[in-house]
Amino acid sequence: MARNRNNKLKEEIELFEKDMQSQQKQHGVNSELEVLKAKYWEMVMRELSTL
Repeated sequence: MARNRNNKLKEEIELFEKDMQSQQKQHGVNSELEVLKAKYWEMVMRELSTL
């Protein structure tokens, strides 16, 4: 069960990184940082809700 959750988290992080790379091409640094913070907290809250 834990391994499955780790794999899911790993996949989410990879998707997140790809998304961040595409966001970087579209936006300046400030909006990039806001997007990163929002997505990070969304991910953290999702993980906390599964504990």
